[in-house]
Amino acid sequence: MSRIEQLIDDIEAYIEDCKPSAFSSTKVVVNKEELAEMLNELRLQIPEEVSQYKKIINNQDAIMKNAKLKADGMVEAANKLQTQMIDEHEIMQKALENSNQVIENANIQATNILDRATADSQAMKRAILKYSDDMMAVLQDELESMMTNSKQKFETFYNNLEMNYNTITANRNELLSSADSSQD
Repeated sequence: MSRIEQLIDDIEAYIEDCKPSAFSSTKVVVNKEELAEMLNELRLQIPEEVSQYKKIINNQDAIMKNAKLKADGMVEAANKLQTQMIDEHEIMQKALENSNQVIENANIQATNILDRATADSQAMKRAILKYSDDMMAVLQDELESMMTNSKQKFETFYNNLEMNYNTITANRNELLSSADSSQD
């Protein structure tokens, strides 16, 4: 059993042990500090992967900026090469062709880098959302189970009280009728 599952079990047990709220079959009285402490511990147990995914998503702009800087650097280098080649009259035509090809390759590489970075960040974001949804689904199922269990226990308790009340009422009525008939 993972630490997260253990913490969920601890929270369930804690809520189960809490006193029912007056006049309510679905509410209980909890110690806010204890429950907050348990939830904080649960948050601390979130796998490092999720933290890394969050960092990558938060750093998406930096990754994109870095990719753009690399692409700009490649384009600038290609432009410098083009300028140098143009200065040499004899190989001017060849320089134009080569520099245009370098620029085109640099633009293709820059586009590929940006596309990969975008796809990676979107995949990580989807993975984080799926993981978070899975964890919330587990917690939701646990809470629903606890609510159903608590409701059943309260209804049993209430039915027992009602049965005892009716027994006492019947006994009192029997005593009163017995007392009335003995006076006759």
